[in-house]
Amino acid sequence: MADRFRIEHEGSSGSELEATDRLDVDEALGADEREALLDRVRAHRQAAAERVEKLWVQLARAEAFEGTLRRRLPRSAPASGS
Repeated sequence: MADRFRIEHEGSSGSELEATDRLDVDEALGADEREALLDRVRAHRQAAAERVEKLWVQLARAEAFEGTLRRRLPRSAPASGS
């Protein structure tokens, strides 16, 4: 596959891509080895899904904080342009 996106995280060894690449191209995999690679991919997918969920929570908290700050600013305060 030409286009790949990699989620960088602490301890990433590249094994996510190695496992998917082997599943994509290595037709000589035995059933046990194929299942082991699929288990690795499933585990990485689950870890990525959990990370995404944590990021959504962080985003919601940041948006709520921004809203609180916005409400506390006087309405006549000029907006600062970065």
